[in-house]
Amino acid sequence: MTPRKSEELLSSKIDQVIFSFNGSTKEEYEFFMKPLKFDDVVGRISDFIKMRGNRKTPQIAVHMLKLGASKDSLIRMRNYWNKLGVTVHILKYENRAGNVKNYDVKLTKNVKKIPCYRLLNHMYIVVNGDAVLCCADWEREVVIGNLRKQSISNVWNGKVRAEYVKAHKEGRFDELKLCDVCNFNEIVVD
Repeated sequence: MTPRKSEELLSSKIDQVIFSFNGSTKEEYEFFMKPLKFDDVVGRISDFIKMRGNRKTPQIAVHMLKLGASKDSLIRMRNYWNKLGVTVHILKYENRAGNVKNYDVKLTKNVKKIPCYRLLNHMYIVVNGDAVLCCADWEREVVIGNLRKQSISNVWNGKVRAEYVKAHKEGRFDELKLCDVCNFNEIVVD
């Protein structure tokens, strides 16, 4: 993120910028994010935040994967970003709706599921016009409609998607194909 690129983003009137920052210590960050340097990236993100100044937009968030560092180092990093007015989301590895079959190591114990951002905000359309439940639905297991046969509005407000949205809002994830095995919408709780 150069000063020029920062200024372009800030003047583009976008609503939100999310920085992926995978590592809660210098050593961890530089191991997982080679060839990036921890201090350089922290500095560039901090400069972007300063350039935004008192503007309300874009909202700035930092997404961090919980990679194995101590809880204390995660909290320190979260507190650093929070002091700069940034929302921090600590994420864990995603199993892509169960499609990553060797994902059998539970890295995080304290998690809870929340209604899925992808389901509530996005539509995924494949080459034949099928609208699938999610970008992780590579096998087209849950088709919610077809844009060659239906309008976007009809697919978005259709029965299948409505059932999934209702179940998500009620916390009934285990009753839903794909969502029952997906961990994308699990958040880490303290």
